[in-house]
Amino acid sequence: MSNEKTITVQLDEQITTHQGIVTSVTLRQPTYEDFLEFGEVYSYVRTPGGTIIPSENTEAIRAYIERLVVLPVTPLLLSNASLKTARAIKGAVVGFFLGESSKGEDSEKSPQNSSGEPTSSAPIT
Repeated sequence: MSNEKTITVQLDEQITTHQGIVTSVTLRQPTYEDFLEFGEVYSYVRTPGGTIIPSENTEAIRAYIERLVVLPVTPLLLSNASLKTARAIKGAVVGFFLGESSKGEDSEKSPQNSSGEPTSSAPIT
C-alpha cells in the first residue's frame, strides 16, 4: 500500500486528542474493492422538467471518508472537526472520482466551489 496516491488536507483548526495534536488528514485513493462496495459518489436524476442533474450519494461519501482516512488512524477523531474541514475532506474524496484532487501535498491544487467541491479536472499525481 505504500505506492498508493494520497491527498493531505490541512485542518483549519487543530484537534487535540489523547494521542497528540492533529493538524491534517491524509486520504488514500479508493481501490477497486472500495468502488465495488460503495459505488459512485454522484448519481444522476431527471427533474420533472426533464433536466438531468447530479445528486450526491452522501452515504457513499461518508463510507469513502471512513475507509480512505490513513492519518489520523482513527477517523472518529474527525467528528470534532469544523464544517470547513468536513467540506475540504469531502471535496478531496469527490476529487478522486472526478479525476482530480481538491487539496493536498501530493497533488496539484484545483479550484473549488463554495461547498469545497472541486470544479475542474486535473490529474491525481
